[in-house]
Amino acid sequence: MNGLLSGTPSTCVIRLTIGGFLLLAVQVTLVLLAPETADLRALARLILILAAVCLAAALVGIPDPAPRDWRHRRGR
Repeated sequence: MNGLLSGTPSTCVIRLTIGGFLLLAVQVTLVLLAPETADLRALARLILILAAVCLAAALVGIPDPAPRDWRHRRGR
């Protein structure tokens, strides 16, 4: 697992981090542009939870898939 804090983070971790920050940017834009309503606050909380999960997964790292043996692919 190559998390965000490792020396060589994997591409999936970087994508999760960027996606989480983009979700937060969308949330802030929605909150600033719309009048105050309970529905909007609930949506903002949901997006905040999603972004926090993305950031946590990026920091921990996602396990890489197990390498396949090339002999099984060739039918040997």
